[in-house]
Amino acid sequence: MEPEPEDGNVIVVWNEEDSVFVASDPELEGCVAHGVSKEKALSEFKLVRKDWLEIQDDRSRRRFTPTFE
Repeated sequence: MEPEPEDGNVIVVWNEEDSVFVASDPELEGCVAHGVSKEKALSEFKLVRKDWLEIQDDRSRRRFTPTFE
């Protein structure tokens, strides 16, 4: 499984120290996943990214929701 255009800037690299592949997108700070293969790392990243984006969206709505007294 290779990154597809809708995957954005996903980078998958081998981490020698932990003996795993690590997938991340430099535009999504802190959004990282790993796996024993490139395919598994990318698959896990897609799940993590979905949750990460939902959390960021929720934080944005809470931060900028006006309150009226």
